Amino acid sequence: MTANMTRADVVVLNEVLYFAEDPGALLERVALPLRPDGRVVVSMWRRTGDRYLWAALERRFYLEDTVTVHNPAGQLAGPGLAARPLSRLAHGEG
Repeated sequence: MTANMTRADVVVLNEVLYFAEDPGALLERVALPLRPDGRVVVSMWRRTGDRYLWAALERRFYLEDTVTVHNPAGQLAGPGLAARPLSRLAHGEG
């Protein structure tokens, strides 16, 4: 870490780990600016390879808490998001 780098209380990895070419290297880089009592908050979809990524996280950081969110339909949504048109929302129809 460089001398003028600001220390961070929290680093958020929101849906990025599975896009990293080398997740272990990314986690090492993320740890650099963290204060000794800092936290890393991670969000990931359940997908192929996610157990490997969680294991990599647990090797580098203490796992403090987990939350699993289930889709009430029991399946993942299709590509993209299902959203209502903004024009309808703007007119109070949504």
